[in-house]
Parts: sequence; structure tokens; C-alpha cells
Amino acid sequence: MCKQKNLLAIIFLLFGTVQLCFSQTYAYYKTRKYIKNYTWLPDFKLKASGLQFPVFDDMESLGQSFLLPNQSILNFKTKSDTPEKISSLNLVLRFFVQNVSIAEFKITDNQSHELKRTVKFISQGYQPPLFLNFDSLSAFDKKNLKIAITFQNLNTKNLARFIVGDAWLGDSKIEKHLSPSKTFMDLPYSNPRSTSSVQLTPFESTGQYLHFPTDQYEEHYKSNVFIEDSLRKPEEILNDVFFSLLRSYPFYNERNLDKNQILTKAEALLREKSSLCDKVAKISHFLNTELKDPHFSIQSKCSLQSDKPLITPIYCYNFNDRAIVSAILDTELEEKIPLGSEILEINGKRISLSKEFTVDHLHQLLKKTPGEKMIVKLINPAGITDEVNYSLKPMYSTSKKYSGNKGDTYTFLNDSTTYYKINSINDQTINTFISNLDSINTKKNLILDFRNCGGGDFLAGARFLSSFIQKPFKYFDFEKLNSNKLDSVIVNRNLSPSNFRENGRIAVIINKNSACVAELLAGCLKKERANAKIFGSESSIGALAFTYQVVLPNEEISFTTNAISYGKILINGKSIETKGIVPDVLVKLEKVEDLAPYEDKVLRAAVNGI
Repeated sequence: MCKQKNLLAIIFLLFGTVQLCFSQTYAYYKTRKYIKNYTWLPDFKLKASGLQFPVFDDMESLGQSFLLPNQSILNFKTKSDTPEKISSLNLVLRFFVQNVSIAEFKITDNQSHELKRTVKFISQGYQPPLFLNFDSLSAFDKKNLKIAITFQNLNTKNLARFIVGDAWLGDSKIEKHLSPSKTFMDLPYSNPRSTSSVQLTPFESTGQYLHFPTDQYEEHYKSNVFIEDSLRKPEEILNDVFFSLLRSYPFYNERNLDKNQILTKAEALLREKSSLCDKVAKISHFLNTELKDPHFSIQSKCSLQSDKPLITPIYCYNFNDRAIVSAILDTELEEKIPLGSEILEINGKRISLSKEFTVDHLHQLLKKTPGEKMIVKLINPAGITDEVNYSLKPMYSTSKKYSGNKGDTYTFLNDSTTYYKINSINDQTINTFISNLDSINTKKNLILDFRNCGGGDFLAGARFLSSFIQKPFKYFDFEKLNSNKLDSVIVNRNLSPSNFRENGRIAVIINKNSACVAELLAGCLKKERANAKIFGSESSIGALAFTYQVVLPNEEISFTTNAISYGKILINGKSIETKGIVPDVLVKLEKVEDLAPYEDKVLRAAVNGI
């Protein structure tokens, strides 16, 4: 039914003109609008640094930057539409530091008012945009604001560099916009029935892409979609959103799934009477067992309500369909269950690894609540069959010998080889890599380790690749879902002077947990660099898609999903869904010691074969 006028007025204020009948469930995304009240006027005496600032998140690339001497003064010009009364401002700074440990920022006016803020740097190089709040500015003369910057050297024996690309004083605000996704255009949603009433803008990559499909818009790629409904029950909203996403899911064929059968099973599940948390658990099990797509899952705060999370001290690896113990997080169990033991039974259940029953399923059997008793039957490396009883402790810590290298960082393996571990692909990861290229380029060989990297940001991935490929190149093919027509995304030439050496050799390491953008980067490097080679003990997972977070009211339940994508991402015109990237050099693992972080047979193969 249509709602009363006072409710209509509120919704019109939030969303603009929409159709409101039969339902009032809305799907919208948020954007941040920057309000630049004061802009920086670089002093003509400042020396240009020659450093260009890359794209960061929704901030554009910067073609020029300036080297600031210590104790510099930044002067700001007031914009004509700046309000007279401003109680607080944020200093927003795009900058690069070298050999700088601490910087102090002091805002002053011509009335001797001042406020100070101090920033400590945990890393050098390109910094993420700094948002520094200056509150209580009511007494300041707003027409004469200045920022004094003073910094300390990390090493007093070396020179420090503080380079600024842009600076402004102002604020930002969050704005709501209806999602244009076709998933949310029909009942039970109150979004418009067609995109004609939603203003769409061309996709903006701030110069990173040379070509992007012309009928793909900025609004199509807002990764967080929020569901809002103040009248309906949470269970009803959850049911509607889940079923809508299943209807829109685009990979039934690639995963050899019968769509009608999946939807029929889902309808039966949603008809079951259960609590909200039980419903979430059932949906999670359904997605894990029916779709088996790492890009489609449900998360909730229900799991946080339990004081006893599921844990295990035992982890295994699949060696020729045998579940071999690869890590023990309990020192008391290490003697009873040596590394390399084969798990035969868990609490009386016989273990037989297959495509249907994987190591992940085995770990689900091993994970119980603290205090529960476990019985594990095994064969140890000496060939002796044993049965081990133990009780789960309140918690287990992962020691360094099992965790390996968790950070995005680099190290020199020998005189000619740099090793770089990348766990996620985002602007800061890429900034860190680019900031260290001078050092990395002192070695001819580079190993990029994407093992267990679940992907990340596509624009950041394009920028990363452009530091290896100094020309425009095809990033991926794009198959439009509404027409099945093919188009491509072309990356622009490198917009910064940071490049990996042209004669450098590249080894890319992947495993079954390398996904999405990590797979895309591996494929592009192999195609575009003649001296790039992929190493691994297995193919990557084969899950390449734009993903979204669909957040339900009160933000207690959310879906991670690829179901509202506008197209499929193809590599060389083909989908890698469920197939993955196949290594050029397939390294066979035969024993626990072959794994990382033990002797790491795959890494040794990359070092020797690069």
C-alpha cells in the first residue's frame, strides 16, 4: 500500500522522487562528497619534485607535486561559497615522505590563534590521504588560515623529503542514492521500475582506464548496497534479499548448476520456521553446499553472540586425496600427532577426501567449541596407527613457524632476486610497492607471491600492472549480461614514472586460494611480459567477478555477492570460473616439508626457474 504523506515527505528528502506502492524496502548506496572550503596556493618559490601522485580510492592522480622544506607554511585561499560560521575543518593532504618519522601540523590565523596535531609515520613513501581534524575553530579568523608543517628525520644522518601533491581544508558528507541494479527494480523493492528515473554518470577511473564499456556507469560499481525498511520484520527482508540475489546469480552455467532446482530448494528453506540466527546459519550452509562460490556468502553478528567460537588446533593439507596434518597449534599435541600424520577418522567418522568432501569440510569436523572432547584416529609418519583423545582449549595462537610472512612486504632472497608477498590488492598495497621500486629494481629477478591472496580492488590492480607494462593494454574482456555482447577494459599507459625494470624477470606464485584480481594480475603479467612465468602446486580458485556487499537494516546481516554484477569478466575471451589460472610450472608437493612456510618447494622452484 502507498504510505501516508508525512512518511512520503521523509523518503523524498532521502532519495528524491521514487515510486512508493506495495512496499517500502529500499536498496541504496552511499557516496562521500568532498567540500573544499579552502584550497592551497603553492608558493612560487617551492621546488617541483617531479613526483606524480597515483590515483587513490576516489581521488584523482596528480601531475605535479612540491618539495616542502622543514617548517614550511601552507597558505589557503577561501572559496567564495565558504560559510561564515565554521566550527571545525579537516586538513586533507596527499603527500610522500622519505626518512620522516614525525610531522607536526599547526593551524594559525592572523589573530595568534593556533591548534596543533601530530602524526607518526609507520611506513615511508606514498601515504594514504591524510584527514586531520582541527576542531574548535570558532574564534579563528577564517579568511587568514595557514598550516605550518614541521617534521623530524627518521635517521638524522640522511636527508628527509616531504613532498605534497595537494592540500585543502574542508569537510565531507555522506549522500544516499538509490541503487540502479536491476535486482532491486522490482517488488518487493521500492526502487524505480526502470533506470530512467535514476541519473547515471559515465564510469570515472581518474585516467586509469583508456577504455571502459560506454554503457557501464559509475553507479553500477558502488560496492556496498544498503537495504532499508523500517516496517517489515528482519526475517522477511532477509528472505527477500536472499531470494532476489539467487534469481540474479549469473554463474549457474559455469558451475554446472540447475537454476530452477536451486531456487526450488531455496524456497523450501525459506518457508521453514526458525529464528533469525538459525535462518542465517541455514542460508550459509545452503550457499556453501549448493553454490560453492567463494564470492557468494552471508555474514552476521549472530556468531558474535556466542562466547564459544568454533576452534581447532589441527590443520591438514590434501596430498593425493590423503588428509595429512600440516600444522599443530598445541604444543601438548605435537608429540601425539606429529606433522605428516594422516587423519583416518574424526569422532568416529571415516575420512575420505574427494571433490565433494574437501579439506575445508574436514576442518569443519575438527572445529568445535572450547571444552569439547575430540577423538582423532591417524597413521603417524612411522606407519603406526593411533587414536588420540584431547579436549579443545579456550583458544590457540598461531606461532610464527606456521604463519609465515603475513605482511605485504619485500625481501632480497639473493644477489639477483627480490621476493614480494602480496596478501591483498588495494591502493595502499600498491603505494607500498611503488614506493620501494627503486630498491626492488636493484635486482633483476622479482618473485610476486599471490598465494592466499583473495583479490581486492580492480583499479588498484590496473595501476599495479601499469608499473610493469609501459603501454596501453587489455585488462580483461567484459561480457554484458543483458546482451551477451563482448567489450574490453583497456588500461592507460603508466601515469607515473614508477616502473619495474624492462629487462627484469618475473615469477608469479599462485595457489588454490589465489582469487579474483590476483588471478587477473597473474594472467595479465603472463600475457604482457615475455619474461613472466607462473609457478604453483595447483591452479588458482577460478572466481573472477565484481563483488558487492549487500547490507541489511541495522547492519547486523550482510551478503558478499557477485549476483548484482552487470557483466562477466573474461580472460582472452574465456571465463575462468571454477577453472582458474593454470601454472606454467606445476610443482608437485609430496610431503609436509614441501609446504610454505616450511621448506617451501614452490618458492624454491620459482627462485631456480625464474
